[in-house]
Amino acid sequence: MVDGRRHDVSGQSWLDHQWGDWDWSQAGKWTWMALQLSNGDKINLWDSFESSGQQRHATVLHADGTQEVMDVEPLAPDTAGWWTSPYSNKRYGTKWKVRIPQLDAELNVSADATEQEVQAQGGIYEGASTVSGRLGGKTVSGNAFVEQLGDWR
Repeated sequence: MVDGRRHDVSGQSWLDHQWGDWDWSQAGKWTWMALQLSNGDKINLWDSFESSGQQRHATVLHADGTQEVMDVEPLAPDTAGWWTSPYSNKRYGTKWKVRIPQLDAELNVSADATEQEVQAQGGIYEGASTVSGRLGGKTVSGNAFVEQLGDWR
C-alpha cells in the first residue's frame, strides 16, 4: 500500500538461507554469486579465501535439469569496479569477469547500484547485479545476486 492505494508488482527475488556451526571470527573473505541466465541455466559460484587457501568452483544447473560442478577462474584479478563503504570502510568489487573454461563461459557481472552493503556484523555486501556475455559460443544475459564478505583491498 502506498498512500492508501494497492499496487500490483512483479519481479525476481533471492532467498538465501545458510546454516551451520561456523566461527565467523575465523572467516576469511569470499565472493558468492547466483547467476540466472537467459538460456535457462543457473550458476552458483564461490571464490573464497581461507587459512587453508583459495577455493573456487561453480555449480551449474542446466535448463534441462542436469547439474555439474566445475572450476571457475579467480574473480579478484579481473575486478574492474570498486566501492568503499562509508559505514564499514570495507572495499567491495562492483564489476567482475567470470570465466568458466569447461563451459567456454566469459560473463560480465555488474552491480545494479554500488551501495548495497548490509550494515550488520561489520558489513557484508549483498548486491543485485546484471549479467551479459557468452556461454558455449552463444550470447546470454541475465540477473545475478552477489555476496561479498571481507575487505577487498
